[in-house]
Amino acid sequence: MAGFHFRYRLGGGDPTVESFRFRNSETLSLGDLVHLESGEVALGASGDRSLLGAVVETKRGQTSEATIDIIVDGDAVYGVGDRSGRPAGGTLDLIGTSGGQSVAAGSNGDLVVVVDSPASDETLVRINLGAHHEVAAHDESAGQPAARPHLSRERERELVQAAEEGDGAALAELVEAFLPTIAGVARMYRGTVAVERSELIQEGVVGLLKALKRYDSSLGTPFWAYAAWWVRKAMQQLVSEVTRPVVLSDRALRYLARIRDARREHLQSQGAAPTPAQLAEATELSVAQVESLLAIERTPRSLEEPIGHEDDGGTFEDFVPDPVAEDEYERVMERLQIEDVRDLSTELDDRERGIVYDHYGLEGPAQTLREISEDLGVSVERVRQIEERALDKLRASVMA
Repeated sequence: MAGFHFRYRLGGGDPTVESFRFRNSETLSLGDLVHLESGEVALGASGDRSLLGAVVETKRGQTSEATIDIIVDGDAVYGVGDRSGRPAGGTLDLIGTSGGQSVAAGSNGDLVVVVDSPASDETLVRINLGAHHEVAAHDESAGQPAARPHLSRERERELVQAAEEGDGAALAELVEAFLPTIAGVARMYRGTVAVERSELIQEGVVGLLKALKRYDSSLGTPFWAYAAWWVRKAMQQLVSEVTRPVVLSDRALRYLARIRDARREHLQSQGAAPTPAQLAEATELSVAQVESLLAIERTPRSLEEPIGHEDDGGTFEDFVPDPVAEDEYERVMERLQIEDVRDLSTELDDRERGIVYDHYGLEGPAQTLREISEDLGVSVERVRQIEERALDKLRASVMA
């Protein structure tokens, strides 16, 4: 089964179908997911445009134009050919070309899995509207999507000068005219965890307003050539504040966007995730640069994050080595006599007693924690935790 097929609406009822005129209907097929931007309907692409819905019917006319019916409900559920098991609530990327669009795991989150899906021929998904632009408004009188205005150089200069003088209408028109360009800059940061596209666009508008306050039209520099830096800076600060413990340079963020594009293109063409070497070749960066930027892109982990194990659970903090704590327990052992330790060790279980005896050489040569871990078949960190628990028991017995 190729392409997407409408299944039902989460809210029930019949789907909402809208018709659009399209000149190049031969490039679209039934079941294609499409986007609508600046008055144009085209095949949907992962993470780039506003996903509108799925084509359910095409009607060819006498001319090159055709009418395409599209389901546009935000809660529409589609079935798509997929042989991988998918958990409900997970996000997937849109991949493929006309007549054969499918899904794959990725970072853009174009689609949301509706229910748990076993590895079969179909996965139920809906469009993740929060990951895309809002759909352009319709011009009801003409029945067509309204395109955004395009400014001539002269009109741009007039609006900038009027806005600098406090003309609110001119400022609103200027911002509206540059919104598509700001949205294009926001695509550099697509796939960023915890940052919505609408938030990026809002910050971009803030950057545009800051640029307007500092812009000197007498120098003859085109306004956008000056404002682009402020727009990128505003978006970069938002991403850094929300997702990263350090602020990245504008160049580093451009490199990250280049890596994301290369990774998405490789996934679409090869159906598998690229290696760092392949990304380096595609982006003309070194492997070391790619690996460093990918490491920065990873989501920070909380020390309180639970780590599940069958016998002993805990948090991520429990598995971070603390050399200061080990030094403290070394001093505790120095204050105890060997014979006293043997007497007190009756409070310990067999594994605790064995680790303490082996580490401090109470019944033979002293061993390192790594040597003990290899003998027991567990990690060094786990051996250290067991030893700490044993020494806590010994110290409590001494204090009693």
